[in-house]
Amino acid sequence: MKVYTTRPLAERVERLTKHLQSQYGVEPAQVHVVRSPLRISPLGAHIDHQLGCVMGMAVDRAILLAFAPATEGAVAVESRDFPHTTHFRLNDIPAPIPGDWGNYLRGPCWRCNSSSRSRTASSV
Repeated sequence: MKVYTTRPLAERVERLTKHLQSQYGVEPAQVHVVRSPLRISPLGAHIDHQLGCVMGMAVDRAILLAFAPATEGAVAVESRDFPHTTHFRLNDIPAPIPGDWGNYLRGPCWRCNSSSRSRTASSV
């Protein structure tokens, strides 16, 4: 049996911080990290629509999102799991690109842009 392990959280945060420093020239104090625990739903994510029980639970894995403020509305997003960096400006968000993982970030930014909320760009 193969057992998959992850690096300790502190090590993962340090690697992300160093990456933002080297790629985007940000100071460590500017870097913020958000941790989102992964969840599983053994009985199915949609059975609650039929008034059934859902057994969702968090597991010992998580997604980390490291970000730092950027200037002039520029957004740069990269993933360790996808091949390219997504770049756009908050005042000129491109239309969805079929099959592009960057759509998951452009969509919420577009929605926030369509409201009157203030915005600050980031490097992620």
